Amino acid sequence: MNGHDDEDGTSACIGCISLFSFPTLSSLVRATEDELRAMGLGYRARYILATRDLLLERGGEDHLMKLRSMQDAQAVQDELIKFSGIGRKVADCIALFSLDQDDAIPVDVHVQHIASRDYDPTVFDGAKSITPTVYKKVGDLFRDRFQTYAGWAHSLLFVAELPSFRAVLPPDLLYEMDEVSFLYNLMISFLFLRTKSNYLNQFFHIIFDSGVNTKDRRRLRQRNNDAGNLAKPIRYYLFSKV
Repeated sequence: MNGHDDEDGTSACIGCISLFSFPTLSSLVRATEDELRAMGLGYRARYILATRDLLLERGGEDHLMKLRSMQDAQAVQDELIKFSGIGRKVADCIALFSLDQDDAIPVDVHVQHIASRDYDPTVFDGAKSITPTVYKKVGDLFRDRFQTYAGWAHSLLFVAELPSFRAVLPPDLLYEMDEVSFLYNLMISFLFLRTKSNYLNQFFHIIFDSGVNTKDRRRLRQRNNDAGNLAKPIRYYLFSKV
């Protein structure tokens, strides 16, 4: 298939698929919120305009190039979260994938689970969510272990957890991952259920009885999501290979 550029150089057609480049900062200068909403951007329209305005105020593309040249991923994150609608995780994604910050660690619940399971089960330390302190502790676990290219090591470990990639992983690695996951979930489950013995029976029914009443399963998860969700991987591990 042969592609070609449009006269303005912003799109190319390959077969029947049109590909478009992102708009430049200068092309967004005259954009209005109504125009962006009409393009289907919805509530994001105002974030785009706020980002445009702040970026222009800070020097435009030169500001981004300055961030790229910085040697401190935390400082880059601090700069990026000043833009409207950008939190720490998105900031670190931008820093890692676009601004050459190889030790930036985008942290979400999946990355936190890897860190808790494989490196430090106490990383949450009683927190109910990923607070800024927990966020930094999780990132530091990867940086301490993988040093300069911690961000890319994190990305490989994250992808390895996705079901769609399991087929390309070595069998011995899959076995080790399943073993660790099972033991981790079992340990956390028992620690939690020590103080929740009033529905311990329901928990084990979810693991061992595939015909458990759906209402019971829903009730358990409503009372505590963690216990119900932890029961599922334990059941899968015990019976999926039979």
